[in-house]
Amino acid sequence: MSRPLNILILGGGIAGLALAAALRQRSEHRVVVLERGSLPGVPAALIASGLQRGHSDVPDAQDYGIAIAPNGTRMLHILGVANPVAALGGKPLQEISTRSAENEESENSSYPLDPSAPAFFCRRSAMVRTLAQAAASPMLPGAAVQIHINVPVAELDVQTARYGEHCGDLIVLADGLSKAGRAAVVDAHGLPAELRDANTAQLAYMGLVPARALAPFSHLHDDGVPRGCLANWTWDPPHAAEEEADEAAEMARRGRAQQRLILYPLGDDALQLFAYQPATAALLERFPRGGAHGSRAGFIRDVDAKEATEVFAAFAPEVQELLRSCPTLDLAQIRDAPCLDNWAAGRAVLVGDAAHATLPHTGQGSAQALEDAEALSYLLAPLRAEPSSASTEAAAVASLDEALAAFVAVRTPRAHMVQRTARMLNGCLAPGEAQYMRDWDEVSYMMSMLTYAGVEQQLAAQQ
Repeated sequence: MSRPLNILILGGGIAGLALAAALRQRSEHRVVVLERGSLPGVPAALIASGLQRGHSDVPDAQDYGIAIAPNGTRMLHILGVANPVAALGGKPLQEISTRSAENEESENSSYPLDPSAPAFFCRRSAMVRTLAQAAASPMLPGAAVQIHINVPVAELDVQTARYGEHCGDLIVLADGLSKAGRAAVVDAHGLPAELRDANTAQLAYMGLVPARALAPFSHLHDDGVPRGCLANWTWDPPHAAEEEADEAAEMARRGRAQQRLILYPLGDDALQLFAYQPATAALLERFPRGGAHGSRAGFIRDVDAKEATEVFAAFAPEVQELLRSCPTLDLAQIRDAPCLDNWAAGRAVLVGDAAHATLPHTGQGSAQALEDAEALSYLLAPLRAEPSSASTEAAAVASLDEALAAFVAVRTPRAHMVQRTARMLNGCLAPGEAQYMRDWDEVSYMMSMLTYAGVEQQLAAQQ
């Protein structure tokens, strides 16, 4: 008799846990999540093994915010999160404020609000906790997913879906940027080694601003309560004009040189602050090596606020004060991944940042991870593993290969569009991508993000 698939998911972040929750809802497959770190905030009752301690991709000192675009909200609905904004303690996005470094208003616009699928902001830990609950709670229908934390680094074999002592019919690589999963797929296809790792586009000082610090900014709060506003302040440094610079070249120059402060609310008590700065060689040298393949760490913890305000000296004093108001500041590399044409190799497939890490300038990182989870779960749900025999095993492998090929075919064009749009807005399109800027249509792009309703609808539209 046939049986459900045994599926390993390497990585317990948003992409991995969303896929686990979706597979539980849509199939009878047996799913195991292997997380090398801990999952702060996830109840111990949901953890199959591993103590709640050790490394975490969520900074210990701060619980950073994420943006969920309307397409991400729709994916959460499909995954069974009935009211995502309330469930995640989020704040809907209602308007966007753009100001100069001197705090002079240049534009204030409303954001298209669809009550059924609003864009919103929330804390990353709330998303992880909610997805872990959907995947592993014994109180919900379906077989509970096993979540293992603090799993030791082990040898990964994509051809046999094995990670150390764990093996399955399929291993889904949701372990993030510049990690073992991406390297294994790149190597399996014989691609250049530089495709394993991330590109650093900018650096950002990151911190949480207490709501009381909004007092000088009347447009951002109502009686001290943060409004649903995405605020940004921009400084464009002086430069020598180029007589024949075309629009694309000028946009690229500005994206590379600008300093920007971005602020958005996380509920009623705090706001997320990102202060973007061009990545200089001197600043990059401060990040210690020791990551995958000798890569540099992504964060420097507890940076002096005085350093940050000196870097952003061109900004108005009240804007600089936002940096000083953060209890702690971190300095982070803002990175994306080179586009890969094939995320699958053997019995393994990449999802989330491991496949298509994108710069944050489109607010699509989390939404694209959720889209991956929804699409892959839909395509894997009907598959079954057959009893071991030469003919039936070959048929089972063929059906899995077809499902992974369909996943890659339906997801790569959309994920690459998001990656390239973010690069374009940041002025760092890769060589050979300049034509993308010339062909890009803002209305078409926004509609594709605002109206996306899942892979089933997408596949039907393609027929």
